[in-house]
Amino acid sequence: MNVFPLSNSKMFDKLLDKATSPLLIATDWQSILQLCDMIKTQEVSPKHVIQVMKKKFRHENAHIILKSLQCLESIVKNCGGLVHKEIAQKDVMELFQELIKKSPDQIRNKVLEMIQCWSYGLGEQYKIIADTYDLLKRNNYSFPPLKESEAMFENKNIAPEWHDSKECFRCRQIFTPFIRKHHCRSCGNAFCDKCSSKSCPIPKFDINYNVRVCELCYEKLTTGISQISKPISSSKATSTITSNQTKSQVKMNDEDEESFQRALDISRREAEEKENQKKILTQKYALATNQNEYTKLNQTIDQTTHEEKENIQNEVKETTLQTNNFINEQEIDEFTTVVMDHIKNFKFRMLSNQQRNRNITTDTVVQSIFVMLQQAYPHLLHTIQLIDHKRTYYENLQDKLTQLKDAREALNALRMEHYERKQQEILERERQRQIQLAHKLDFMKQKKQEYLEYQRQVHLQQLAQQEFEMRTYSDQQRQLILTQEQCLQNSHLSSMMSHDYNQMHYQQPFSTLHSQSTMNQYPMITNYPTQPHHHGSMITCPSNTPNLMNSNRDNNYINLARHIPLTHSTVSYIQQQSAPMINENKSDPQLIIFN
Repeated sequence: MNVFPLSNSKMFDKLLDKATSPLLIATDWQSILQLCDMIKTQEVSPKHVIQVMKKKFRHENAHIILKSLQCLESIVKNCGGLVHKEIAQKDVMELFQELIKKSPDQIRNKVLEMIQCWSYGLGEQYKIIADTYDLLKRNNYSFPPLKESEAMFENKNIAPEWHDSKECFRCRQIFTPFIRKHHCRSCGNAFCDKCSSKSCPIPKFDINYNVRVCELCYEKLTTGISQISKPISSSKATSTITSNQTKSQVKMNDEDEESFQRALDISRREAEEKENQKKILTQKYALATNQNEYTKLNQTIDQTTHEEKENIQNEVKETTLQTNNFINEQEIDEFTTVVMDHIKNFKFRMLSNQQRNRNITTDTVVQSIFVMLQQAYPHLLHTIQLIDHKRTYYENLQDKLTQLKDAREALNALRMEHYERKQQEILERERQRQIQLAHKLDFMKQKKQEYLEYQRQVHLQQLAQQEFEMRTYSDQQRQLILTQEQCLQNSHLSSMMSHDYNQMHYQQPFSTLHSQSTMNQYPMITNYPTQPHHHGSMITCPSNTPNLMNSNRDNNYINLARHIPLTHSTVSYIQQQSAPMINENKSDPQLIIFN
């Protein structure tokens, strides 16, 4: 269920979509009749109808085009001359010719049938329809057989067009912003609110609900008797009425200006009140710590609110006094009932005198009623003026309300613009902040890349240093291996030299030894092996000279200078030291230890 009611054009579009739905098996005549009623009552303009129909004719679905042609046919037959004028246009006829050329046979036959019926019924009024029919005939299009019953169009019971004018059709009062213009739905003329205050249904136009009509049409529709409103007899009465009207108009204008100024003052006070409230709120937040100033603010707020309340009450009293000056509705009803009773009695008495052929001058009842009506006539004029004044007063209030509504809408629009501007500023600041963050992020990325490059260079330097150390270590190992090989070669040479040395003349070592006192510092330790060994004699050095000689697995002494193997027959020695003492009586090998 929709919260807001649909407009007439949207209702028409919805009904047309329902009537031209491709899901329909048969024609939806109920929706078509509703469309015709909406066009008859001028709820929808014929121009809008034809525009919507053009859109339907350009649809891709052939079923929708065929159903829309059926709807248009019924609308043209039932909705009168306003639709006929819109149909008899060049663009509409060209659209029908395109449909005949490009559409399938069923749509082509329907369009040809419609143009044939229109040319038969409307060809005299609208020449373009007859010319289109003749052009299609010359192009050798075959038309279906014509039925006169289908070529009948309704032109009478259609609501008339509205006539535009600057003054009332009845009282000749000029329309102003305060005197509104209204149209009678029955005759179409322009009237003021006073002359078109009645409302009733119009069955001849198929309008079954109350619409605005003038007083003459209201009398015709309700009683069926056309009574022409009688002009006012005396020139004095007309002059008094015109003078009273001018005076009342001047008073109304003055009162309108006063009320308008009051409304402006009220709006200005409201704006000032809002500004004061904003200022007070800001002062409250700013002066929350100071209690004395806070109490002063409360006093000023109370004073301002009290004054504003008094002003509003005074204005309300003034408005109530103005409304009290108006005549009461109950008094108006009583006065009108009395006057109507007198008029009815006067009417019946006149009819009875006419039927009996009596003279009116001799009838005292007629004269008394006439005098009473003549006395009530000024009071009647006064009540009419008061009612008009009351009506204008409320119309002015309504106009002021509309002005206030427009002002509020304009204020809301300004607020929305201000809000949008603030939102744009916030978005711009956010965008600038994002740009700054992006620049900062790029800068940090650049710094990170530089730091990573620095770490990579340091790592490469460390790798190069490690590689250099490994290379130096490998060179040292290689040199060590070369020195070992050289030592092996030297050992072989030394073995050969020791063999030559055994063949040489032996010199007793005692001649080279020191005295007994010096020999005691070299203790002799003999050790016998517990198990037989295949190696020769061993000579071990004391622990205080470990770096001079070392022994390998072959019981060879390894010196940094030379490498000499030992056997039972030969003894290696160092040239810098003296020869040790040897016991010749013992045949077992001895272990000689040097300092």
